[in-house]
Amino acid sequence: MEIKIKNSSISIEELPIQNYGNVSIIPLKSQGSNDVDILSLKKGLELGLVVVKECELSTVNTVMVTNNAVTPLILVDGDEITGAKQNRIVNTTILIPPKTTMPVSVSCTEHGRWHFKGKGSNNHFSSSKYFANSDTRRAKSANLYEHDDCQAVVWDSISSVESRTGFRSHTAALNDSYENVMKDKEECLEHFKLLDEQTGLIAIVDGEIRGVELFANHRMYKDYHDKIIRSYVIDSINTENIENNLSDKEINDIVDNISDSKFREDETKGLGESFKFANDYGTGSALVYDGEVIHMPYFKNPDGYDKYDSDLDIICSDPVYFSEENVGENQPDSEDLKEIEERFHKLIFHRAPFAKEYENFELPKITEEVMESMDNWFPVPGMYGGFRYNLIIESGEYVLLTDSWCRVAEGSGQSHKITKDSCELTAEGFV
Repeated sequence: MEIKIKNSSISIEELPIQNYGNVSIIPLKSQGSNDVDILSLKKGLELGLVVVKECELSTVNTVMVTNNAVTPLILVDGDEITGAKQNRIVNTTILIPPKTTMPVSVSCTEHGRWHFKGKGSNNHFSSSKYFANSDTRRAKSANLYEHDDCQAVVWDSISSVESRTGFRSHTAALNDSYENVMKDKEECLEHFKLLDEQTGLIAIVDGEIRGVELFANHRMYKDYHDKIIRSYVIDSINTENIENNLSDKEINDIVDNISDSKFREDETKGLGESFKFANDYGTGSALVYDGEVIHMPYFKNPDGYDKYDSDLDIICSDPVYFSEENVGENQPDSEDLKEIEERFHKLIFHRAPFAKEYENFELPKITEEVMESMDNWFPVPGMYGGFRYNLIIESGEYVLLTDSWCRVAEGSGQSHKITKDSCELTAEGFV
């Protein structure tokens, strides 16, 4: 099989399949794999060549990484770092040049903590033995193909892991779920051993391909093999328990279709070229450096993944400020409030999709009475925050202005302007 990523390609060979319960792994070997010398995060931290810490002004979705090595440092999509003010995962694979410090995009995987652990203030991170679970990575991948922000879907997916496994971490930490659930599943690594020259895998859970992972060479892949295996095994617990019966043709067709995806080049942070891609089966990303594919994760679309915002078109615009001059002479139509209320509710679940799991969760009503108060507050369960909202009249039409934030997540604030026709993002990054 050959996978083409824009002007680059990678030929792969399937090795003998490995099975364990409802999980099947097809090891992959890249033909003529690239022998590029790249440092992994775990090894860089162990050697003292890499430092990962909070930004000077701590921000949830950014950390600072220093690569003091003479070779590029790879940060891999979904890899977890722990400590500092809260645990995070890397949002997309990047290569940090030698002797360079740069900000890196991350997502929080510990919703209920925003403080340093233990005595003193250690703002440095350590390497985790876990990746984000595969369901979280595929939800993140699907969301990032269309949007820049994936924090809400990451928190939602971690909440789903806790619900499915029946374990609740007091800080909603994915790492805690792994420690609790995987302690009795570590034998899975014996069933999915790293093979000589292996550079990736195809993961099948409950009879369907959930993901494909490819690295430039065996040396690079072996540093992540165990993490990737655990990320699929944890998502196979308490599911339908369906064994794999996919034919070779079905498997090959899905992998071959990657080359026919719709590709989108991203602004590259660090070295190389970064691409996102999507097709009818799934979404993925690829980092290409010197014409070679360095890393490519690809995931089946999560069931109903478009529920997050497919029916909520959020437009980015300049900040909106209300003044007396905005009020027109025309009288607003009270029927428009129903459309505004519906868009507001969709926004709430876009920002905090996990709230749907709470019983007796009543959403706020948007009526003319809302205008009587200029300080309406709606707390959202599990969000550690909520929405402040005000109803105004602008140019003869009703407009809902709302600010939302998570009080334990610095920089999580967003402002929106909602009308009967649209929902506009007007400011973000505050609080």
